Amino acid sequence: MRKLTLLLAIAAVLITVFAADSAFAQAVGNTNISVQLNPLAILYYRTDLTLTVSGTDLATALAGANPVGEPDNTPALTGTAGALDGDAAVVATPFNAAAIVTTLSNFYQVRSTRGFTVAVTLPTPTLTAAGSGTITLSAQQTRINAGTWGASASATPASLGTVNAGDVRFNMDVSAITNVTAATTYTGGVVRLTLTTP
Repeated sequence: MRKLTLLLAIAAVLITVFAADSAFAQAVGNTNISVQLNPLAILYYRTDLTLTVSGTDLATALAGANPVGEPDNTPALTGTAGALDGDAAVVATPFNAAAIVTTLSNFYQVRSTRGFTVAVTLPTPTLTAAGSGTITLSAQQTRINAGTWGASASATPASLGTVNAGDVRFNMDVSAITNVTAATTYTGGVVRLTLTTP
């Protein structure tokens, strides 16, 4: 009888152990995960940029595609004793060398987790070339995603994956350039972009 009781006790322990193992093998637990992110704003910009302007493009910017009109092919002549006098010339189209509007599309890009503003300034507006005068930049403006031009522009991105393209434009004053007898590079100008978030 003692043997039978002992065997029953051992069997009960084994059943309990196997039952316990079976229950643990099927246990399910959930862990709640949280991710804490700080606001992020990234400004992509170029550290150097050289603008190449051909003589044709400069003439077009100054006064249109044909800065000097075609002369009159039938000028009227005025007679004096022993001479005839006439003028076949046409006055050159007026132009403003002090304010060539220069637009640079996709000048910078921004990725941000929230709304942002980009301001553009000209801390060093004058470009120089030894012996060839100066070029001066002024009236700088920017816009984002083809929006409205202004001294600064703002946007609220759809997501961090959204690329926000920024354009910059300014007036270029070439009225002080002199003695340009070959391709000449004017250097020293600085365009500054400042990105801020609320």
